[in-house]
Amino acid sequence: MRIFSDSLFITLWICLVALALWCITLAGILPDNSISHRGTPSIELDMPEVHQVWQQGEAVFVDARGTKYFKRGHIPGAVNVPLSRVKETLSVLPTDKDTYLITYCGNISCPIAHILREFLLEEGYRNVQVFPSGIFGWESAGYPVEKADLAHPDSHSKEQGK
Repeated sequence: MRIFSDSLFITLWICLVALALWCITLAGILPDNSISHRGTPSIELDMPEVHQVWQQGEAVFVDARGTKYFKRGHIPGAVNVPLSRVKETLSVLPTDKDTYLITYCGNISCPIAHILREFLLEEGYRNVQVFPSGIFGWESAGYPVEKADLAHPDSHSKEQGK
């Protein structure tokens, strides 16, 4: 009988704590750090919104892939901050920590854009979202892609999509 009463007490205690947290959340007492630049409670931004942000120049796009992949094709105007060399390449980002940044990598199964987002938040950037579809999703939608001429690393060309 003692085990039953202890289990009942613990269950009631957990329910009470859960109810209290729910009430606190509804009351808005806890800050919501996941509010994005566009006012949505998401760390991710996908199409077509991400294309609109790009067209309007509202954000700096940050490619988390390695330099070799960046040169093969990236969102026009994006900067390359490879996760493997993030501390070395961080200087390409704006110094204003309120700048709206959108990280991306290859596709939805690639985790490095999310990892880079977390790193940037730890570095003090306050406005960072992830474009989960990445460059493959971008290309599949027919949006323009910028490529570096691998024979001439300093040159870039744009391939137009839709």
